[in-house]
Order: sequence, then structure tokens, then C-alpha cells
Amino acid sequence: MAATAVGFLLQTLGSLVQHEASLLQGFRTNINEIQLELQSMRSFLKDADRRERSDDDDGVRTWVEQVREATYKVEDIIDMYMWQTTKQNTREGLIRRALYNTLLLPKNYCYKRQIASELQAIISEIHEISERRQRYGFHEEGQTSKMKNDNEDWQRSGEYLHFIPDEEIVGIDEDKDFLIGELTDERPKRVVVAVVGMGGLGKTTLVTKVYDSPQVKNHFECHAWITVSQSYKVDDLMRNMIKELYESNKEAVPDGIDKMVGGHLVQTTIDYLQNKRYVIVLDDVWETIDWNHIRVAFPNNRCGSRIMLTTRIRDVALSFEAESILYLEPLGKDEAWLLFCSRAFSNKSCPPELKPYAKTLVQKCEGLPLAIVTIGGLMLTKEKSSLEWRKVENSLSWQLSNNKKLGRMKNILLLNFDDLPYNLKYCFLYFGLFPEDCRISEKKLIKLWVAEGFIEEREGHTLEEVAEDYIKELTCRSMLQIMEEDFLSHRWVRMHDVLRELAISIGHEHEQNFCSMHDGKEEIWTNKAHYLSLQNNIVNIQSSSTCHPRSLMLFKIEIRSLSLNSISSRYKLLKVLNLESSSIESVPDELVELFNLRYLDLSKTNVEELPRSIGRLQNLQTLHIGDTKIKILPKGVGKLKKLRHAFISSGVHAPDGIFNLNCLQSLSMIGINDDTIRKVGNLTQLRCLGIENVKRNHGKELSASLQKMKALLNLSVEVISAEEILDLDAVSSPPAHLKYLWLDGRLERLPPWIGSLQYLVSLALLRSHLKEDPLSSLEALPNLMTLRLIMAYVGEELCFRHGCFLRLKVLAIYYIPKLNIIKIENGSMTRIEKLFLKECPELRRIPEGLQYLTTLQELGLIDMSEELIQRIKAGDELVNLLHIPLIGHYNSTNNIGEKIEIQAPIGDEEDSWSSEEQKEKERNQSVSQNMAEAAVGFLLQTLGSLVQHEASLLRGFRTNINEIRRELQSMRSFLKDADRRERSDDDDGARTWVEQVREATYKVEDIIDMYMWQIAKQHTGGGLIRRALYNTLLLPKHYCYKRQIASKLQAIKSEIHEISERRQRYGFHEEGQTSKMKNDVEHWQRSGEYLHFIPDEDIVGIDEYKDILIGELTDERPERVVVAVVGMGGLGKTTLVTKVYDSPEVKNHFECHAWITVSQSYKVDELMRNMIKELYKSNKEAVPDSINKMEGGHLVQAVIEYLQNKRPGCPCRHCSAPGASGGDRSGSSRRIDRMESAGYI
Repeated sequence: MAATAVGFLLQTLGSLVQHEASLLQGFRTNINEIQLELQSMRSFLKDADRRERSDDDDGVRTWVEQVREATYKVEDIIDMYMWQTTKQNTREGLIRRALYNTLLLPKNYCYKRQIASELQAIISEIHEISERRQRYGFHEEGQTSKMKNDNEDWQRSGEYLHFIPDEEIVGIDEDKDFLIGELTDERPKRVVVAVVGMGGLGKTTLVTKVYDSPQVKNHFECHAWITVSQSYKVDDLMRNMIKELYESNKEAVPDGIDKMVGGHLVQTTIDYLQNKRYVIVLDDVWETIDWNHIRVAFPNNRCGSRIMLTTRIRDVALSFEAESILYLEPLGKDEAWLLFCSRAFSNKSCPPELKPYAKTLVQKCEGLPLAIVTIGGLMLTKEKSSLEWRKVENSLSWQLSNNKKLGRMKNILLLNFDDLPYNLKYCFLYFGLFPEDCRISEKKLIKLWVAEGFIEEREGHTLEEVAEDYIKELTCRSMLQIMEEDFLSHRWVRMHDVLRELAISIGHEHEQNFCSMHDGKEEIWTNKAHYLSLQNNIVNIQSSSTCHPRSLMLFKIEIRSLSLNSISSRYKLLKVLNLESSSIESVPDELVELFNLRYLDLSKTNVEELPRSIGRLQNLQTLHIGDTKIKILPKGVGKLKKLRHAFISSGVHAPDGIFNLNCLQSLSMIGINDDTIRKVGNLTQLRCLGIENVKRNHGKELSASLQKMKALLNLSVEVISAEEILDLDAVSSPPAHLKYLWLDGRLERLPPWIGSLQYLVSLALLRSHLKEDPLSSLEALPNLMTLRLIMAYVGEELCFRHGCFLRLKVLAIYYIPKLNIIKIENGSMTRIEKLFLKECPELRRIPEGLQYLTTLQELGLIDMSEELIQRIKAGDELVNLLHIPLIGHYNSTNNIGEKIEIQAPIGDEEDSWSSEEQKEKERNQSVSQNMAEAAVGFLLQTLGSLVQHEASLLRGFRTNINEIRRELQSMRSFLKDADRRERSDDDDGARTWVEQVREATYKVEDIIDMYMWQIAKQHTGGGLIRRALYNTLLLPKHYCYKRQIASKLQAIKSEIHEISERRQRYGFHEEGQTSKMKNDVEHWQRSGEYLHFIPDEDIVGIDEYKDILIGELTDERPERVVVAVVGMGGLGKTTLVTKVYDSPEVKNHFECHAWITVSQSYKVDELMRNMIKELYKSNKEAVPDSINKMEGGHLVQAVIEYLQNKRPGCPCRHCSAPGASGGDRSGSSRRIDRMESAGYI
């Protein structure tokens, strides 16, 4: 977590320097130095964070804690200074503020000096931490013995599953039968089957039992089980698979397997599997292994072969083109209880006195088999007393951190956490602040993350959009669950309780200052927690003097007014204050002193007014006062320039200033009048708008305003009274990307523009009283998923026509008094899942054609006619209802709900989060340019020219410039390697150092250019006398300016020295390839090998070029010919040449052949040596032993002797190849046009 803390601080400092530069005068140098040092340090922290959890690495743990503490100190110092500065600048009245600042000038000067001193102390502390790392040898990367043992234990645990008796495993029978069916059905093609679910759900256990089942073993001719995990090498996977395949048939493994690499392994696999029906299991896949390269090893021989994989990440399954994906669900309550009892009690029976505690523990596990088994095993060793079991129940997160018996479960779950990017780790840990079993509004969570500063800025996206991607990523990784309401207007997020306990455990054990959650009636001391949540009835809130919490969230709190009054003085740096549903009745004026406050939630409280000076909360982003007693908003709300989201109680009129807030994205629900209706159109950037009290005469102005809101996604409009007409017909160009629309009011007709909303997902029409059937105008909406018609229609019949509403999932028809017929044609609503009918008294029969809705999962009947209900119960509609799993009836008069039983298989209703449609993500990878060396080279050239030609202008600076030149010249030698290493994912240190060098060169260039501009400005004035007089008068100013330039150059010189020292401190001087770069090079070189095995039908668009090249290679010209293929990277040059090279026409035409991959880095002797080996192998001849010792001319002579009387074909990637004579051909694929030869394409 130290890497996460440093990354978060760097993100904060970067934003601060960019947006608040004017407030940092005098400290910017200190802050920049801290940034540079932390950037350099961060590269070591990724590995250190992993090693910190190792029991045998106390030194690393201590060092990581020191780094983390330093980052928090920096954050506190900066925020305290910003609080003090903003406090002065937000006092009301210009004269009053100026007088106040003048009087406090001496005090401010002392305070600035104090801050500068504290920052300098932090810099010294960070340097000392860095030196301490070197002194005690914490820089060595790699696994500790504990980590290696954990990895081996994790990999071997899968082996033991094969020996667990079936009767000890519960809850897998249905899924097991499903998977066996998928593996053994009659489909002849090769099929990929995937099992997806969070860690600990039992994916490997399930697949093991399927793999070991007689039905599977007897169905396939050979089989192999490969554990992939997070760290793997493709060649090792292939090698292990080949061994398993041979062993599955008790055949001897070929001797040369251990020496094979790349294409040879692929060819060996293909040769073995070619005519067999095989099954391959890839267990614990974490990333999208290059499936396009690996799949060629699994021939689609139409023998009914299968590949099965397990993964925690949904996108991995999709990348493998899985035709069948099983999303594994937690165990049901009965199965979970049975499994727990079998592990916790030797007689498999729970004593009555322990049952309440046992039930609570099982409930905390939420059906996660790993947690149930582990905690059950722990309780087996505990004394069978209520006191002992209650202790464990109340301290599960502590047990997870400290009890070694839970270590394996924790390690398995930690794999998910460790694999997260740093910016998602804080988002994960944040769930430790919320109560157990808490459902969190997705929109609220997004706003909280943005307010906390967890979201990284991304070009072209709002912070909220990036946060949405974070939620998708965590959901995709099976770390979050998404729950949707029936009408998709609101989504909820929750975390499995075991993962939540893990988040609390990490926050307490490894990130001590991250969060603190208190539950009880004791007085609270927050210690050093940055994020604090209080639950239940807290008497008082206090904090230590050294504590600066950034977040305070209250849940079910009866809080004393004294406590709330003290928040502004004790919690000066709060970013988030969540008082939702608390007992407060007033907001103290002192609250506006919280300059850092970004999120304020007073919803569902008895607060009656906001402080008049609320405009002083200059950083406030979200204001939530829904369901309060506030009737009037103070004018100060219009001064909240950074306000992004405002949620207001119904009936509240907003001040005019709110319509000038350029950052506002959400405004709901706000009452409008004849004056404010014209100003709504100023908020062109709105994405969510909810307005009420609309009148008919507002129609034209409201329509004009809506047309300006091009970014609007969510619109809710409500009229002032039931009889008021809602007139929106004047909208000619509605917001094109509108997704959610709620119209509450009488409509003379349905606005015609609604039918053009191509992205509309949810539509609600309330109290519309339409005379015409609205379905004819809505049926063509291509993305409509939920439709609510509530008092929307006064007719007698609704008809859903064939081919319409094809994506509709939820339909509600309420309060339509005359409706007596609903017709559903075959081919309509083909994806419908839920249908609700309420208070339609004339509807006495179920909808005609209901039997066509084969996807319908639930039919809800609320206060419907007794005749309709009795017909269903009597079985009169049996044929049309058999396919519906759940039919519910509710009578509000008697407050009675019942499930109507139909003699049909009744299935469990699926959770919405697990049945949502799959969406493939397109991930765009940015490519960095290696420009540091170029930047330094260009600057050296500039400085050299400057010293040579403009020496007279550089008086006083020449020494500085020459010293900078010498330092950069020395530095440049390292940059060629560093520029290459900058692109490596696992070499953050080199990347950071290169960026620092590049920035320094740009600074030097800027300083010199500004100075030359100033000098040239003096020397180009009109007239010699005028220029001399001008220069004489400005002599003092020029002297000061020259001193300023000299000072800047001296600072740059010091910075370059510091960069150089930093390079040595963190070991960036070692040249050579990083592991990532080596893997990339090997992957690139071997990717060509895999192309030989891709079936021709998988490649398109090359036939014409292929024929041309084959013709060029096999024509009758007797002389040696060079044929070249030229094109930009990614066009398919190698793919094309591979298919030409492998064609029978070419292979049969030449007596020998060789394929050489050259690339950008090569040695001629190695190329020649590899070519000789390939030539011999092409004729299945033994390669001479002496080849490996030959060099230079001897290799050339060996090639000549072998090729002398043969017709060779020799393609090379990225070069032209040597050849002999006699109709010989040499082909190459290049990106650079430097050839003039026959057969040129």
C-alpha cells in the first residue's frame, strides 16, 4: 500500500501545482523536489508492498511504513497551508479582506517560513529514508522464502483437490452436470468453456470434479491440466501440457521436450492432438494470454475437443472466445450451513447454545466456500462455549489479520488485491468504511471517490466517467456486485462481506492510517485514521491533536450538537462529511471553515436551513440536501464555483446564481418559475436535470433550454398540478444521448421527438392521460430496456406488435382504468424479463400472447381484478403461464402477498448483477516516444551554437552554461538505454528518471530563449541614440534580470546534479534489458513462429498478394532474385510472407529453405549461424557440431558450400537475405523503402 499512498500523493501534488500555483508561491521548489524524489522511490515500492506482508521481511515492512508516514506528513502540511491561505482569501468584503491580510502580514510571513521549514524537514527525511534503504539492503527485489512457499502452496493446493471425496463437497451438483454436458455434447468443433467467479467460490474444486468424472475421462482420448496463475511463461505452459498429454495415455514423453521452445513446442502439440478428441484445462487464468498465438496449438480437428478455463476476471473469459460461460454463484443458505457444520463439528451437528453464533459466522461468509471451510476449521479448534465463539464473531477482521489458520484464505483473496492498479486499491479499501451488508448507491459512490481524489484524470473523460470505469473494472474482477432496480434508473453496489473484512484487515494491518470504523457507544479517538466512519449511537466525537481525517461518515447516528460544532475546529481538512439520516437539526456556521470540503450530505435530516456564508466552501463538489426541511437556498450557493452535483428537496427554489455554475453536472429536483425557466438554459454542461412546478406556458422556453443541453443523459420533468398540461412539443433537436426520461404531467399527445432518442434506455410516463396508444410512437426505440406507463393512457387496448421492443426487459402498466385487452404478437419483446400490472380493474384476462414471452421470469399482479386472479389459480390460463418461474399477487387492501403456484418447474430468480449483458471493453494502449536522448541532444546542439555565435550576449552565464553542457553530455550516454527501458512496464524507475532529465532540458531551453528574447528586444529598438539611452535607463533592471537568469541557471544546474545523484541512489545506471523488455522481444520473435500454424481460413485479404509473391519466387529466371515486402507495422507483412513460405508451390520448388528473424537488434554471426541450422534442418540433415564455434568468414564459407549447387529460398524479416545462384530467391519484409530490385511489392 505504500506504492498506492505515494501514487495518490503524487497525483494530488500534480493537480495542486497545476490548478493552485498562485497559492504555492515560495514552496514550489520544495514541492517539486518532493515530487521528484517520490517518483524515483515509487518504482521500488511495488515490489516492497508485496514483500511487506511476508513474515520474514521485517526490514522491508519497516521501510515501507516510513515511506507511508512521510507521504501522509506531506499531505497534511500542504492541506494545512491551503486551509490557512483559503481562510484569509474567503473573508467577505474586499476592504475587510485587504485590511485583515495587511494586519496579519507578519504572522503570515512567519507561518510561511514555518511551512517551508517543515517541507525542508520532510525532504531531509525522505532522503534519509532512501539512504536507509541502501544501508540495510532493502533494494534487492525478488521473492522472500515466505512468498515462495506461499506460491508453491497455492499451486499444489489444486493437486490435493483431486483426492477430496465427493461427499465432502456440497453445492456443486447442478453446475457439475452443466459442465459435463458442455464438454461431452455432440458439437464436433473445438469449444472453449469458461468458469468465472470471485476467489474462493470453488471454481477449481468444481472443475477438478468435472475433469475427474468418468463421463469426461472416458469421453476424451487425452487430457491435460495446466495451472496458469499470475506468473507464467508460455513455453513452460506448453511444455507442461505436452507432458500431461503423453502421461494421460501412459506414453513416454519425448526426450527433447525440455529443450524445445516456441514454434517447436506448438508443432509437437499439434502433431500429438491432430486426430484426437482432447480436453485441456487452463486453471486460474489472470490475464488475456495471447490466445491468438496459443490457440494454434489446439487444432480444431472437428473431433469434439474442449478447452476449459477458470478465471476471476470476466474479460479474460471473453478474450478466449468462450462459447459457454458459467458465472459461479455462492452457496445457498442450506448448503452453506451443511458445509460449515461438517468442518466446525466433529459429529457434523451444531449444539443449540452455539447455533446463534454459528449462524452469524455462516452469514458473514455469504456462501463463499473457501471462507466457510476456513472459518469452520478455525472453530473446530475453539472451545465449544458461547463466550469463545462470540469473541471470534466480533473480531473476524482481526482474526483475518492475525490468525495463521486463516492465512491461506487471506492469501488467496489477496491475489485479487495485489493485482489491482494503485488507483483502484484505495477504491477497494474505501468499502471498509461502510456497514456490513450495506448497499451503496453507485452514483453516490462515484461522487465520494471523486471528492476523495481517488480518480485519476483522463483526457476526454469526466472524473465521473472514469469512476464508472473503476466500478466496471472491480466488478469484472469479481470484487464488487452490481444490483439493479427493476427499472434500471438506479444501481447499487455492494461488496462481499469476506472481501469487506479483507479491506478492513488491510486498512488496519498494512495501511494503518487509511481507515477506522467504530461501532459502539463509547467515546471515539480517531488516532491517525485518514478516513473515519462511525456507526450506531455515538455519544461524542473527538480526535487527537495529530489527527487530520479527510473523511467522516456517520451511519445511524444520534449526534450531539456540540460534536457537530466542534467538527470544523477538530477536522479542519475534511473532504467528505456524510451526515445522511443523522439526528441533526441545524448546521453550525463554523462548518464553512472546512475549506477542503468537497462532499456534504445532509439528506434525510431535520435541517431547516444552510449557513448564509456557505459560498466560502470554495472546493465543494457535491451538495445533497434531499428530504430535508430546507425551503430556501441561500444566495451563497451561487458562489460555489466548483459545485458539480446539487440534489435539492422538492419544492425548494434556487437562487439565480446557481444557473451560472459552469461545473454543474447534476441538478435535481429544483422548482422553477416564470423567471428562472429562462435561465436553466445557461447550464449547457448538465448531464442530469430534474425540475418541478412546470406550467404549460413554460413549454417553449423549457424546450429551447433543453435543446442547448447536448450532454444531458437524465431528464425528469414534473408539472405543478395534476391538471396542468406539459407542453414539450417545441423541442426540435433533443439531447442526442439522453438515456433516462421521466415525464410527469398531462400530455395532449406524445412529444414527437421521443421517438428519435436512439440511446434511450428507460422511459416513464406518469399522469399523461394520452388518448392515443403511445406504443406506436415508442416501439422503434432501439435501446429501450424499461418502460413504465402509469396513468399514461385512457384507452381500452394496448398492442405490442411483431418486431418491436426487442431490447425491453421490464414493463410496468399501472392505473389504466379502461384497459381491458393487452395483445402481444409473436416476435415482440423477445428479451422481456419482468412484467408488472397494477390496478387495471377492467383487465380480466392475462395478456393475449403471453406464451410468446419465453424469456419472462416474473409476472407481478398488484391490486388486479379478482376475476383475473381466480382464472389463474383455477388453471384456466395454465398453458400460457407454464414458462414463467415466478407469478406474484399482492393485495394492498389486505396487505397480503402470495406466490401463485403453477404446475411448472419453478427456478430461482437470478440476481440482476450476474445476468447483465456481457460488454467487451476495448483497451487502447498508449505508446510513449523515446525522446529524452533526443531532447538532450537537441539542447546540447543549441547550447553549442549559442556559445559559438552569441558569446557576447552570454557574459556572466557562460560558466553556468558550459557546466550544464558537460553534465548533459555525460548524462546522454545513459539515455540510449534508458529511453528503451522507459517503455517497460516493470521499470518505473528508469521511466521516472528519463522524464526528469527531459523536463530539465526543456527548462534550460526556456531560460536561455527567454533571456535571448529580452536581449534581442533591447537591441532592436529604433535608432542608435534612442537604444543607448533606453539601455542606460534600464541598466539597474537589466542587472536584476541577469542575476535572476544566473540564479535560475544555478538552480537548474543543482537540479541536474540531483537527478544524477538520484539515478545512482535508486540504481538506474544498470544498462540492459528489463525482464519485461526481454519478454517483449522474445514474444515478438516467436510470434512469427505461431503464424505458421494459423489456418488459412482465419486470414483474409492476402490471396492476390500471395499469388504475386509465389509467382515471383517460382518463375523461371535463373539468376538469384531478391523480393521485398514493404509496409507500415501491423499491415501483415510477416503473416503474408509466412503463408507464401509455407505454400506447397514454394516448398516443392526449392531444395532447401530457411527463415531468419532479424529485428532491430541483431548480430551478423548469429544470423548466419541460425540460417545454416535452418538450411540443414529443412532437409532433415544433421547440423555440423562446429557451427556453434564458427565466426565471420568461416560461417560465410559454410553457407556458400551448402548452397553452391542448390536452389534455396530464404525469407528474412526486416532485411534482405544472402543467396547463391540458380534461380535462387531471397525475400524480406521491411518497413523502410531502400531497395530497387526485381519482384518489388
